[in-house]
Amino acid sequence: MKKIGLIFLCSTFTCYLKYAYGQTGYEDQIIRKNLKRFYVEHNKAWSSKLPYQTLIKKLDSLQMIYCSAAYRVQLKKELRLGGLDHDLITRDLGTDLSHLKTIEVKKDSSKPLAYIVSFISPMTTAANKAVEQKVVLHIYMKRENDR
Repeated sequence: MKKIGLIFLCSTFTCYLKYAYGQTGYEDQIIRKNLKRFYVEHNKAWSSKLPYQTLIKKLDSLQMIYCSAAYRVQLKKELRLGGLDHDLITRDLGTDLSHLKTIEVKKDSSKPLAYIVSFISPMTTAANKAVEQKVVLHIYMKRENDR
């Protein structure tokens, strides 16, 4: 009986390691590619001059593809409370079309399923001076429905 328990424990531990730390190869590349695609499309939508309802639909369609169900609920709640005055995804520090090429996605090796998204965000100071700020977002992925 001890032998069966030990084999089960070892196989469970192996499955956990594969799940938690298996993002170093092909799956990691796909996650980074999808994160970059999401942040590019998200910032494109915000940078466009779409009418209010069209922008909401565009953002919602992106969130349906890339965000977990729980996070989409949080985003919809924020939209109901504050409209489009606050962007939780970029912490209100989005970028414009000319800076989309600065979006980078790297694996955060300190935690499983963690990534760092960074980009340059053009801003204007209180003195009306144009400046650029590097934005760094820590993203934690969550498996949902075996995806």
